[in-house]
Amino acid sequence: MQSLFNVDTIETNGSVLKKETINLIQLVAKKRGVILFLDPDYMGEKIRKQLVEHLESCKQAFIDFKDWKSKKHGVNEASDQAIIDAITNACTFTKKEAPTLNWTDYLKLNLDTKLKRAKLCQALHISYANHKQLFKRLNMIGKTYNQLKELIYE
Repeated sequence: MQSLFNVDTIETNGSVLKKETINLIQLVAKKRGVILFLDPDYMGEKIRKQLVEHLESCKQAFIDFKDWKSKKHGVNEASDQAIIDAITNACTFTKKEAPTLNWTDYLKLNLDTKLKRAKLCQALHISYANHKQLFKRLNMIGKTYNQLKELIYE
């Protein structure tokens, strides 16, 4: 990361997220903003969820699976271009009082197959998610039914 961008990084160091690390990330988020850029494996997603619970707003970057240069799927194994693309397309996730999308409208989008959800996730530059998680993420990035309908049927 630091060879590609002039950034500071905070490593979470494995599967246990220390309270001190959460506090540091919260402070940095308030002062400068943060981009969560974690491995797409189970532990990376678990840490991402924990951090999102503690942050009012943050950007999140995801690497598209087609961009992996090896069989390992960690941030360290991604190509430089995949990292640049992920950071460039980072989405802002916020905790909002009122959702921008309701469940009924979400179901009207007919995202009934894994392929349809994967295409939408790819278009939005977010990692693939099941129905429940995708619905939650769409609200976190403030997408409305009309915006999604337009994106899906382009």
